[in-house]
Amino acid sequence: MRLRVSPRAGVSLATVTLLLLAALVVVQPTRSAEDAGASINQGTSFDPSTLDETPLQSHGVTNPSGGPQYPAIAAVFDFAEIGDRIFVGGHFPTVQESWNGPSHNQSYVAAFDRDSGDWISTWTPTLDGAVYALDVSNNGTLLVGGEFTTVNGATREGMVALDPITGSVDNTYAASVENWWGGGAPAVVRNFEKVGTDVYVVGNFDHVRVGANTYRVWSSARIRAGSGQLDPTFLPKVRFGAWDVAVDQARGRVHLVGDFDEIDGNTDHKRHGVVDLNGTPLTNGIAYHEDNSNNQNIQTGVAMATANRVWVGGAEHITQVKNAGNMNRLGFLTWGMGCDTFQPANCGNGTYPGGGDVQVIDEVDGWMLVGCHCWNRTAGLDDAEHYSSFTGQRTGNRLLGIYNAANAQIQPFIPELRERYYGTWGVHVDANGCLYAGGDYTADSNGVWVGGFGKFCANTEAPSVSGSSANGAVELTWTQPMPSGHLPIEEYKVFRDGNYIGAEPGDELTFTDPSPAGPDHDYQVEAVDTHGRKAMSTTENVTVVAPPADTQDPSGPLGPDATTDNTSVTLTWEASVDNVGVSGYLVHDNYQYLAYVPGPNSLTYTHSGLTADDLHRYQIRAKDAADNVSIPSIRLDVIVGDGVSVPDNMPLDVTLTQNGTSVDVDWEPPTNPGGINGYLVHHNYQYEAYVPGVANHAYTDTGLTVGTTHRYEIRSQGNGVTSLPTERVTITLQ
Repeated sequence: MRLRVSPRAGVSLATVTLLLLAALVVVQPTRSAEDAGASINQGTSFDPSTLDETPLQSHGVTNPSGGPQYPAIAAVFDFAEIGDRIFVGGHFPTVQESWNGPSHNQSYVAAFDRDSGDWISTWTPTLDGAVYALDVSNNGTLLVGGEFTTVNGATREGMVALDPITGSVDNTYAASVENWWGGGAPAVVRNFEKVGTDVYVVGNFDHVRVGANTYRVWSSARIRAGSGQLDPTFLPKVRFGAWDVAVDQARGRVHLVGDFDEIDGNTDHKRHGVVDLNGTPLTNGIAYHEDNSNNQNIQTGVAMATANRVWVGGAEHITQVKNAGNMNRLGFLTWGMGCDTFQPANCGNGTYPGGGDVQVIDEVDGWMLVGCHCWNRTAGLDDAEHYSSFTGQRTGNRLLGIYNAANAQIQPFIPELRERYYGTWGVHVDANGCLYAGGDYTADSNGVWVGGFGKFCANTEAPSVSGSSANGAVELTWTQPMPSGHLPIEEYKVFRDGNYIGAEPGDELTFTDPSPAGPDHDYQVEAVDTHGRKAMSTTENVTVVAPPADTQDPSGPLGPDATTDNTSVTLTWEASVDNVGVSGYLVHDNYQYLAYVPGPNSLTYTHSGLTADDLHRYQIRAKDAADNVSIPSIRLDVIVGDGVSVPDNMPLDVTLTQNGTSVDVDWEPPTNPGGINGYLVHHNYQYEAYVPGVANHAYTDTGLTVGTTHRYEIRSQGNGVTSLPTERVTITLQ
């Protein structure tokens, strides 16, 4: 049951309203630079000249049943963008994937992936009525306005904030709206305009509820964008419905449009009214709105533009461009009128041979987006139903006009869409620079399914590829042209001589073909965007340069280890390195060749069919394609089924220290020094010196050159036995 505020006997409703407003903490709103509205993403550079006029194929929404009526019941009325999600609001009953694709029972508001266009099935809030307005709160939640009365099963009228990930209600955002004197009709929110820390809300409502309190308003309110608290200092008395709002921060003005008759009793402010930041109508120094027809009963769109202009549009078939200072009309733009005059009454017969009422106006990056139920299917207009008083010319635009905000020049962009009755009611430009036109659309011009809204992006352009060869491998690099309005690249597919050979993710711009056979090859790279569109590069011919003779041995495998059971031993080791590439590993058992393990990353081998308690001595060598073989790894002694050991006569922990042009080489004696007579020092793979005595474990290499690199290994020697070498240690003289 609604909580209503009833005046006591002898107390007027106006007095109660003032008492309620006084109960609020009155804070003057901050007038910072205007935030981007939900319908427009100001973070991208929008360039309509790059856009393909054919909409992309993606998931969409279905149109409500029934014929045309007023107010319109189009499928889509507004968009918002949070992160990589596009939110769509309207009258739609379901979400659908294609003409014959699955249909999902998600009504009035839904979320789609911005890059792929796929419906996000995990975001499923439930509302019981249409959504007309979407925006983003300063807390990052989704503001939803419309004519619903419940959200997720709980009472919430006309306005709510939803979590953009879960769809749950953000109960910290306190505001909703009510319609006490609407004759039983629900309250309606038609539009939001976010400016700094404030959100202007307009529609058909007479109270704002904040928690347990309700406050009298008149079809408009200013609410804190982060908390939903009402700002009582803005209180224009708009008599009947407001449909859109725009804020002129430079002049401290608020523009309201709709089907209202007056503001604060001033009938000069009808359909387009101008008030100050407290909601008081301006009475001096401005021209009042002039209807172009006696039938002009509503203005549905208003937006501030560059060059100090205000754009206002609605019925009848017209957009007026006004001076933002004195509100004088600078010019006009009409749709579906049979003559080129401001007053359609001067057209005579055939005044309206085509549709044309304006339904939404927004600005982005110096472009005005004007949506209408305007089509050019009437032969009498010769496919030129749009007229501009700025140019004196008629053009064949339809459904959506994109104008230069500074001079009102219309762009040649004509969306290839098929509408039912209402045309365009919502527009949006996303972070990729793609344009959305929402309304009651069903297909593109070729009959391909479009669900309620069309998404228009730049065509995916082919990458520019170059290639080079060295040492028998081909290295491809490419750049990707990125016009405004492009979709992200999902992956790059690489082709050699027409055959697919591999792919790279969309953020990679290189590919290596390691060993193509033959001297010459043709390469192409295909870019695939997030909607699956493809663009193939031109052919790049690369002559493969054969590698020089490979005479360098791979490094010896490090870190060998083993596990054993009663019948097998499993060996593991670390990868060796080579100037060209390791091709495989040789496994030796008891100093005899045992097996070959192919592949540079195959680092294990299992020796099976063994007898428990037998001793096996294993070593691993790396081999490259030129049959160069590394020094052996350290030896592993394995008793099958018992354990693994490393011979303990090998020196340990070699350290190198530079001393001018000398290197001090130090090491630790073996774990078992018995029988050792001295040590062999190897420098750069060559024997260099003998250090006698177990306790003498140091050597100084002199006369070296700064900037050169030196590699050392130590072996112990005694009783006719030479140990395995220590791991190689390297130093470069500084």
